[in-house]
Amino acid sequence: MKKIILFTPCLLMLASCQTYKKVDFSPQVFLNEVEDERSKSQLKKGQSLSFLEAAEIMSNNNFQIKEIRQHYQGLKNKSDLKTPLPNPQLGIGPAIGSNLSGTTASRVQPFVSLGFTIPLGKRLKRQNELNELQSLQALSETVYKHRDLYFQLKESYISMTLNEKSKDVQDNLKQYLDKSELLLKQLLQFGSIGKLALNDIKKQKEQLTLKSLDHQIEASQIKSQLSKLLVIQEQQILSLTLNHLNAPIKNYDKSILKTYLLENNPSLSQSELNFKQKDALLKLEISKQVPDIHFGLSRDQEVGEKTTTLSVPFSIELPLFDRNQQAIQKQLGEREQSLLHYKSELNQALSDLNRLDEQFTLSLKKYQKLKNQVIPLSNKNLNDAKKALDFGSSDVLQYLTMQKEHQYLMVDLIETEKQVWSFFLQLEKLCGIPLQDSFKNSFPKKGDS
Repeated sequence: MKKIILFTPCLLMLASCQTYKKVDFSPQVFLNEVEDERSKSQLKKGQSLSFLEAAEIMSNNNFQIKEIRQHYQGLKNKSDLKTPLPNPQLGIGPAIGSNLSGTTASRVQPFVSLGFTIPLGKRLKRQNELNELQSLQALSETVYKHRDLYFQLKESYISMTLNEKSKDVQDNLKQYLDKSELLLKQLLQFGSIGKLALNDIKKQKEQLTLKSLDHQIEASQIKSQLSKLLVIQEQQILSLTLNHLNAPIKNYDKSILKTYLLENNPSLSQSELNFKQKDALLKLEISKQVPDIHFGLSRDQEVGEKTTTLSVPFSIELPLFDRNQQAIQKQLGEREQSLLHYKSELNQALSDLNRLDEQFTLSLKKYQKLKNQVIPLSNKNLNDAKKALDFGSSDVLQYLTMQKEHQYLMVDLIETEKQVWSFFLQLEKLCGIPLQDSFKNSFPKKGDS
C-alpha cells in the first residue's frame, strides 16, 4: 500500500508531461521547398493582375505573414492556459536512529510528507491578465506587420506601373531624338546648320541611355521586391500585365486623419499596448505583496518506536521587512516612462502628418497644373509651330526645339506623378489605413490575420 502511495504521484507527473518531437533542420530541403513555392503560381503569361488580386496572393503565400501568424498562435495558446497553482512538494526518506536502548521497532523508519502552496492574493489572476495582454500584443503585431507588407506591396505595384509609363515616355523621347538626328544630318549636308546642333542631339541620346539604365536598375529592384512579397519567380512578374492606377486625389478631410492616426498607426498602437503591459506588470508586482500560505501532510514514525505521527503543518510568510517595494517602484518608473514614450511618438506622428499632408497637397497641385494646363498648352504651341513650319514662316530648328521641350515635359509629368504617389503612400502608412475607398476591402483587418 505504501508503495502505491509513493509511486502514484510519480506516474501522474510522467503521464502529464509534454513529449519532445524532433524537427530536422535541412537547408537544402528548405531551399527546394521555397523554390517549389515560388514556381507553383497559377498565373499565366500576359495575364492581367490587379492590385486586389496581388494582395490576396501575398496574404496566402508570404512567408513573413505565416511566421507572424505562428508567433501569435503560440502566445495565444499560452494565454488560453490559465496560470496553474504551484506544484505540490513530495518529501520521502528514511529516518535512521543510533545509540538506541530498549527499542521496540526498527532503527530505520520511513517518513513521507506532501506540501501545498496556495496564493492568497491576486497573483494568478494578474499573471493571466498579463498573458492575455501579451497575446493581444502579438495579435496587434501580426495585424500591423501584415498591413506594413500590404503598403510595401502597394508601393512596389505602383512603382512598377509608373516605371512602365516612364519607359514608354523615354521610348517616345528616343524616337524623337533619332528622327531629329537624321534630319539634322541632312541639314548639315546642305550646309543649313553647323555641327553644334547635331552634337547636342547626340549628347541628349547618350544622356537618355544613362537614364534608361537607371530605370532598368530601378525595375530590377521593384521586380525583386514583388517577387519576395508574392513568393513568385521574377520571370513570372515580368510576364504579367499590371493595371495602371490613376494618380490619387485629395478626397479626405484633414481632421479625419488624426482619428485614423490614433486608431491605426502601428507605432502608437504598439506604444499603447506597451503601456498596458507595464501597467499589468505593476499590478502583478503589487499582488506579490500578499504572501502565499503553505500547508501539508507528513507521516513519520519514531525510530525504535511503534508510534506513528501524522502532522498537518500550516505556514505563512510575514511581510514585515520585504514587501516587494523595490520591484513595485521599478515598475512604477517603467509605466511612467512608457506613457511619456507614447506622447513622444504622438508628437512625432502629428508633425509627420502635417508635413506629409502639405507635401501631398502641393505635389498634387503641381501635377494637376502640369497635366491640365502646361502640357495642353505645349501641345497647342507644337501644333501651331507645325503649321508655321508647313507655311514656311518658321524654321526646322525652332520646331525641333519645341518638340524636345514637349517630350521633356512628359518626362516631368511622370516624375511628378511619382512624387505625388510617394507622399500619398507615406501619408497612408502613417495613418495606418488606405485613404482610397477602392482599396479598403483588400486591407488586412484583425479578423483576417
